Amino acid sequence: MAQRYARIDVDFMHKRTANRLLQEFGPAGPLVFLLLILRSKDGVVPGIFTYTSEANAWEQVKPYLHYMEWKYEDAVEAKGRLGPRPLPPGLTPDDEAELRNFIICGTPDQVSERVAELGGVAGPDFTFIGRLYYPGMDRDAMRRSTKLFAEQVIPGLR
Repeated sequence: MAQRYARIDVDFMHKRTANRLLQEFGPAGPLVFLLLILRSKDGVVPGIFTYTSEANAWEQVKPYLHYMEWKYEDAVEAKGRLGPRPLPPGLTPDDEAELRNFIICGTPDQVSERVAELGGVAGPDFTFIGRLYYPGMDRDAMRRSTKLFAEQVIPGLR
């Protein structure tokens, strides 16, 4: 089952890259991508990471988000693999920019603004579900992010 979802995600990501969405929809491209995911029956849930500063939020979550996204691509090839697990390849500046487009990451105010923007585009039946877990990340960092999201983002969206 995990391989099926990995294949769906990889196929979807390859067909609709950030650059293509930016060309098709301009600055709204990343929002369109997140809406397509949210509306997709087999889509993925966008990542959320809330921190006290925008730069620190991205630096905290980047390696774990990169690993997780790479692992979906690697899952199909990993079947039956023996030996040590490979590490994900390095992140090029272009790859980093594309990856950053698909996470809502920043201060509580920035995260609230982005989720509200999605809600405005999606309409009144919008239900937002965000991924707050990143494999390998320090549990305290995830707890702090989740607490900021619960205490400072959600109340402002109601």
